[in-house]
Amino acid sequence: MIAFSRQEVVTLGIGWIPRPGLDDLPITLWNMLVGYDGALPWYLVPGLLSAVAGLLLGLWYAAARRKTDRRDFYWFWLAVAPL
Repeated sequence: MIAFSRQEVVTLGIGWIPRPGLDDLPITLWNMLVGYDGALPWYLVPGLLSAVAGLLLGLWYAAARRKTDRRDFYWFWLAVAPL
């Protein structure tokens, strides 16, 4: 461990990865729900809208019942925390 800690630091040069921002949140949600590949075919729009509606309805239900059912509230945080 001492030899490893004294070794010179090697950087991997990952400068090509862009810095994330708040404008990346919709793309992240899109990728988590139906998969993002850069294209937006017509049949993806209804699927994306229904997935977002179901996710928001489930989050609302879990937040509304957080006092009576703690497991639902944990599911709420499990869905919100990665975003």
